[in-house]
Amino acid sequence: MDQMERNIKSMVDSVDVPSAKLEETVNRSLQIAKKQNNRAFNRRQNIFASIASIFILAIGALLFTSFYQNEVGKQSDVLEKSIIYQVGDDALKRMVEEGKVNNISLVAEDQGIRVFFEEAYLDNNQMAVSYRIDGLDLSRGDIETSIKWDYFINGDLIGHHTFGGLVKSDLFYKGGIFPLHYDTSIFPSESEIKIQITHIDDIEGNWTFQFPIVKNDEHIVKNINLTKKDLFGNEFTINQAELSPTRLLVDATTKFNFTRNLFSGLSQHRFVVVAIGEDDEMHLERVVSSGSDFRDEIVKHNIPYNEAMVIPRTINIYKYKIIPYYVQYNGKQVPSYSGEAYKWDEITAPFETGSVLQLDSMIKVAKIEENKNSTVIYYEMEEEFPIFPIIVNNDKTIELEAKSYKIENDYIKVTYPKVNSKDSVHLLMYDGTYNFYKDLAIEITLK
Repeated sequence: MDQMERNIKSMVDSVDVPSAKLEETVNRSLQIAKKQNNRAFNRRQNIFASIASIFILAIGALLFTSFYQNEVGKQSDVLEKSIIYQVGDDALKRMVEEGKVNNISLVAEDQGIRVFFEEAYLDNNQMAVSYRIDGLDLSRGDIETSIKWDYFINGDLIGHHTFGGLVKSDLFYKGGIFPLHYDTSIFPSESEIKIQITHIDDIEGNWTFQFPIVKNDEHIVKNINLTKKDLFGNEFTINQAELSPTRLLVDATTKFNFTRNLFSGLSQHRFVVVAIGEDDEMHLERVVSSGSDFRDEIVKHNIPYNEAMVIPRTINIYKYKIIPYYVQYNGKQVPSYSGEAYKWDEITAPFETGSVLQLDSMIKVAKIEENKNSTVIYYEMEEEFPIFPIIVNNDKTIELEAKSYKIENDYIKVTYPKVNSKDSVHLLMYDGTYNFYKDLAIEITLK
């Protein structure tokens, strides 16, 4: 080995890169150098400097690529192992992605049953603790089980609780999120949590877990008291909105100008909720639960209907638009073990440019784009109609709903999660009459 080879070799003694890539880079640099051996000596220093520059750039690129792939791999590994990410709602998934969920990794064993507490998250609207159970008898015919536990905060007993209907195999293979339904806004910013499980599957024992937790304190409560009316006498009021990192809670009142069946098998009163981005991208949020003090499904003429909406926040935006709508589905009643059940008629179309779904108004696929992390469909629509087709496969094991939309020229650009090219999918909408009360739309800003 001549001096030039030794100089190049010495430059990488302390650089941590994959050995195969390193050897390839060094050999390539030496080959360039050897081609210059017969040239004048006074050019050797310039050659060495050029080679060294090329070499440093190559090593830098290798280091960056290695670091990036390593970080992406770590993130993917975290998401795959996180029970909260796998079984939680989209807002909790975002907390995992942003690194705001704490790993607690605790184990308690008694009566041959091991319980694992994996992660914990706390804000002013909810607490989530992920867990798994190993040791339940999965061979017995009863596939469900129950848990009894006592709950303590900073040494104070909050209460005794029982939760049933838990699928045993899910607790072993998937895990779950512990059912901690409390008003967490009264929790201190820093707390010592103690959960003492006393019964699992009617087996008495002692599985005790204690861990500290710091609350994500962001909490905005705003009295809105804004009412919109349309020309037909319908009214919509947002009374109050409450926001935490994971949830938007909206207290609202709707008053219709005629009698309406709100929640039958074929008719429903719903809301479109969009988070408005700075670039006018409308991010679709979904109401996951809606409680009311109204005891009848039939809402009569000019009788206020009060509703409390729970909306997981999938994006960190503080400006929202809420639009009430009413849908009358076409379909029929079908047999069910639980009583009444209804099957809505489906309208489908191929997942391809030119496809048309015909409801009261036409939806046509003008263009499909495949990006690295998303699938984008440009629709031609007669009007802005913020209910979009779902991308599904034949047995509906894949259901990709629209994440956001934006008006671009004569199209509505709709972004979906990435469609796997190997999956055979089509577009689906449920047939019905969708009545959107656009004149009742209310925008709120919470920051």
